[in-house]
Formats: sequence, structure tokens, C-alpha cells
Amino acid sequence: MAEGGALSGKVVLAFNVGERGGVTGPAATGVDDQLEQCVEGLMGGWRFNPVVDTDGDATDVDVKVTLQLRPD
Repeated sequence: MAEGGALSGKVVLAFNVGERGGVTGPAATGVDDQLEQCVEGLMGGWRFNPVVDTDGDATDVDVKVTLQLRPD
């Protein structure tokens, strides 16, 4: 972790939102191992509204998001 807790850089979050809205396979990469482990632990508790396909049936979806961290 950076001195004083200030981190900067990109963190990539990847996970799957299942048919019931729960997260599976959380992965965070970039910046710091401790941050990655912390974020992955939090991601496991995230919940989303279920995603539906064109027929209105619940389906799962893979998500990948890049965050840019910048100290104040």
C-alpha cells in the first residue's frame, strides 16, 4: 500500500452477475495486493437487479469495469 494510504493507478474489476442478481467470480487486479483482496471480498456481497434477455428471462452477464484511483 502507498505511504499514508494514498493509492493511485487503475484497478480492473471483473465479475459475473447471476440470474438472481448475485456476484460470482469476483476478481480485482492492479495497484496493490491488499486492495485487490479487500475489493474482491466486498464484491462477493454485491447484489444487482437480475438482467433479463429479450424474452424477459433472467440471465447471467459478465461485467468488467476499470476504475482510476487518484489521491486528493
